[in-house]
Amino acid sequence: MSLLCSWFIVCVLLLNDASAQDSRTYEHISPSPEKITYGALTPNETELLFDLYLRDYDKMYRSNDFRRERLDIFRENLLRYDKMNEADRGTAVYGIDQFSDWTFEEFKQRISGIKKEPFDLSVNESMVYYDDPSPGDKKIIPENFDWRDEGVVGRIKEQGFICGSCSAFATVATLEILYSIKHRSIKYFSEQQLLDCDTRSRGCGGGWSHNMIKYVQEAGGLESDKTYPYKGENATSECLFDKDMAILKVRRLVMVEPDSDMMTAHVCRNGPLAVSLSAESLYGYRGGVMHPPSSGCSKDLEHADHAATIVGYGVSEVRSEDDRNRKRSLPYWIVKNSWGKNYGGPRARGYFYIYRGDNTCGIENKPTGAVVE
Repeated sequence: MSLLCSWFIVCVLLLNDASAQDSRTYEHISPSPEKITYGALTPNETELLFDLYLRDYDKMYRSNDFRRERLDIFRENLLRYDKMNEADRGTAVYGIDQFSDWTFEEFKQRISGIKKEPFDLSVNESMVYYDDPSPGDKKIIPENFDWRDEGVVGRIKEQGFICGSCSAFATVATLEILYSIKHRSIKYFSEQQLLDCDTRSRGCGGGWSHNMIKYVQEAGGLESDKTYPYKGENATSECLFDKDMAILKVRRLVMVEPDSDMMTAHVCRNGPLAVSLSAESLYGYRGGVMHPPSSGCSKDLEHADHAATIVGYGVSEVRSEDDRNRKRSLPYWIVKNSWGKNYGGPRARGYFYIYRGDNTCGIENKPTGAVVE
């Protein structure tokens, strides 16, 4: 059976599996699809695969020359996925997605929503650092926990790719879940208000979640996304926030120590965390627990270029690489993204799963939460 035929079969199986799942049922880990070795494809098979890609993602190009340029980029990305699959130490699979005809530089430019300045700690007076749980307290922290199972996590949103608004989406997702936990009601709030009104940030030029949460606290609240809808554009007009329309209000900004045990305890006891990370290994992600080496995904805060929301965590038992008859534990974070429900393929469904405990991709550098009214 040819490799291309194998790829078709994998796609059909994944789609059938996804449609059979109850959308209200969540697993603590996203099962990995089969890995494909794209480098084994012939040039003709690669071009056929590219044609299928254009059809599946409804893409059209302005000229044949531009199409040839994108085909070359597509070929380079297939080889990149092979290298990522080989290097990953978890169970992640990398392959074709909506970004496969973009260069990595284009990808970073379009998704970046982190302000490229030193992390501003000027709001120390409002921060709360949670102490390390005592040994007795640690016993009550379950091995697996997912706020989606509690019915308080709303739908996956899509930020679009003309505005670096990921920090606004990560911040709002965190506040939305905290609001749902407190009021047992899922509501959706305004990212555009943060883009237009938070003067500590730069609209579509990026920002930090702690500044955005501080803004909501100081401004007197956050409007619904119905009264202040998302435009996905730079803030070119004045802030249109109406305090009388505010629904969600912040009592306190919370900064959790960058420690996986403390973050785990906080997520379980209190709620989600907005986090920043390097997006290198989000490029081509198709499911499973990603655990790239530092050379493939920087842990340094200065390289953070994306923001998302941790909504849970877990531990998976996988076969040892050294001995297939033995198993090893694979701890992970469950992270809500803002690139649409199709991101990560039919199993991840807009989320991604990333190794927990060694600051993979810098995800444990600056966890940010809040207390809402």
